[in-house]
Amino acid sequence: MTTLTGSRVDVLLLNDARQVLATHRPGPTGRCDQLHCHGQLWPCIPAATARRAAALARGRQPAAPGNRWAITLPGHQTPPTAQMPARLADVLDTLYWFPTATVTAIARRCRTSTAALRRTLAELRHHGLIHAVTS
Repeated sequence: MTTLTGSRVDVLLLNDARQVLATHRPGPTGRCDQLHCHGQLWPCIPAATARRAAALARGRQPAAPGNRWAITLPGHQTPPTAQMPARLADVLDTLYWFPTATVTAIARRCRTSTAALRRTLAELRHHGLIHAVTS
């Protein structure tokens, strides 16, 4: 592993990151066009990781992951009549209408506190219905 100082650039890591970013592009619906991503909102996990790798390769500290959430493909496939607590359904409904949203925006829309919402987000994430958006 190359130690980066000053103006040194890790060329191999930067090239790998660029290749990933070149293949993981947003499609017309704003979702990654790669089959491996299963319709994740763009930037998908590989694209977000490649962005962080590119920043590291240039010797910069990557930006902290955003505090935004998005619904996953299984979340989109959950029928609106599925039996679940109202607090979970409210969050899924909000993320269905707003492709990505911050914790504060979701809490405001669902009329709840951000502390209570974090537990709900953790539960939905555990079931694979939502994911954190990095960037």
